[in-house]
Amino acid sequence: MTTTNVTTRNDVKKLTANIESLAREVSIKLDTNATDLLDFANELVRNSMTFVFALGEIVALEQVGAPGRTHQAVKVGTQNYHNLRDNRGRFAKKI
Repeated sequence: MTTTNVTTRNDVKKLTANIESLAREVSIKLDTNATDLLDFANELVRNSMTFVFALGEIVALEQVGAPGRTHQAVKVGTQNYHNLRDNRGRFAKKI
Protein backbone atom coordinates (compact mmCIF):
# COMPACT_ATOMS: atom_id res chain seq x y z
CA MET A 1 0.00 0.00 0.00
CA THR A 2 1.22 3.47 -0.81
CA THR A 3 1.24 6.36 1.61
CA THR A 4 -1.60 8.03 -0.29
CA ASN A 5 -3.70 4.89 -0.06
CA VAL A 6 -3.06 4.59 3.69
CA THR A 7 -3.90 8.26 4.17
CA THR A 8 -7.12 7.85 2.19
CA ARG A 9 -8.09 4.78 4.23
CA ASN A 10 -7.49 6.71 7.46
CA ASP A 11 -9.59 9.59 6.13
CA VAL A 12 -12.42 7.17 5.30
CA LYS A 13 -12.26 5.73 8.81
CA LYS A 14 -12.57 9.25 10.25
CA LEU A 15 -15.50 9.95 7.95
CA THR A 16 -17.31 6.78 9.01
CA ALA A 17 -16.87 7.69 12.67
CA ASN A 18 -18.21 11.18 11.97
CA ILE A 19 -21.14 9.76 9.99
CA GLU A 20 -22.03 7.41 12.85
CA SER A 21 -21.93 10.30 15.32
CA LEU A 22 -24.08 12.52 13.10
CA ALA A 23 -26.57 9.73 12.46
CA ARG A 24 -26.88 9.15 16.20
CA GLU A 25 -27.38 12.89 16.74
CA VAL A 26 -30.07 13.06 14.03
CA SER A 27 -31.83 10.09 15.61
CA ILE A 28 -31.80 11.79 19.00
CA LYS A 29 -33.10 15.04 17.48
CA LEU A 30 -35.94 13.12 15.79
CA ASP A 31 -36.91 11.45 19.06
CA THR A 32 -36.99 14.75 20.94
CA ASN A 33 -38.79 16.72 18.18
CA ALA A 34 -35.93 19.23 18.00
CA THR A 35 -36.17 22.14 15.58
CA ASP A 36 -32.48 22.31 14.56
CA LEU A 37 -32.57 18.91 12.86
CA LEU A 38 -31.86 20.20 9.35
CA ASP A 39 -28.33 21.38 10.13
CA PHE A 40 -27.30 17.95 11.37
CA ALA A 41 -29.05 16.21 8.47
CA ASN A 42 -27.27 18.43 5.92
CA GLU A 43 -23.90 17.71 7.54
CA LEU A 44 -24.70 13.99 7.53
CA VAL A 45 -25.48 14.06 3.80
CA ARG A 46 -22.34 16.08 3.03
CA ASN A 47 -20.15 13.62 4.95
CA SER A 48 -21.89 10.68 3.30
CA MET A 49 -21.16 12.07 -0.16
CA THR A 50 -17.53 12.69 0.78
CA PHE A 51 -17.36 9.11 2.05
CA VAL A 52 -18.62 7.75 -1.27
CA PHE A 53 -16.02 9.69 -3.27
CA ALA A 54 -13.17 8.78 -0.91
CA LEU A 55 -14.16 5.12 -1.06
CA GLY A 56 -14.23 5.33 -4.85
CA GLU A 57 -10.71 6.73 -4.77
CA ILE A 58 -9.53 3.78 -2.69
CA VAL A 59 -11.08 1.29 -5.10
CA ALA A 60 -9.58 3.10 -8.10
CA LEU A 61 -6.12 3.18 -6.54
CA GLU A 62 -6.27 -0.52 -5.73
CA GLN A 63 -7.46 -1.46 -9.21
CA VAL A 64 -4.71 0.50 -10.94
CA GLY A 65 -2.06 -1.05 -8.72
CA ALA A 66 -3.42 -4.60 -9.00
CA PRO A 67 -0.98 -7.06 -10.62
CA GLY A 68 -1.92 -8.53 -13.97
CA ARG A 69 -4.17 -5.69 -15.01
CA THR A 70 -3.55 -4.00 -18.31
CA HIS A 71 -5.25 -0.90 -19.59
CA GLN A 72 -5.49 -0.15 -23.27
CA ALA A 73 -6.40 3.12 -24.85
CA VAL A 74 -9.64 3.24 -26.79
CA LYS A 75 -9.56 5.09 -30.11
CA VAL A 76 -12.13 7.84 -30.30
CA GLY A 77 -14.17 8.16 -33.49
CA THR A 78 -12.96 10.65 -36.06
CA GLN A 79 -16.37 12.17 -36.81
CA ASN A 80 -16.89 15.60 -35.36
CA TYR A 81 -20.43 16.49 -34.25
CA HIS A 82 -19.41 19.36 -32.02
CA ASN A 83 -21.55 22.43 -32.50
CA LEU A 84 -22.76 21.52 -35.99
CA ARG A 85 -26.39 22.52 -36.48
CA ASP A 86 -28.81 22.55 -39.38
CA ASN A 87 -31.05 25.48 -40.32
CA ARG A 88 -33.60 24.48 -37.62
CA GLY A 89 -31.00 24.52 -34.84
CA ARG A 90 -30.76 20.74 -34.47
CA PHE A 91 -27.44 18.94 -34.31
CA ALA A 92 -26.38 17.80 -37.77
CA LYS A 93 -23.73 15.47 -39.18
CA LYS A 94 -20.62 16.92 -40.72
CA ILE A 95 -20.77 16.54 -44.50
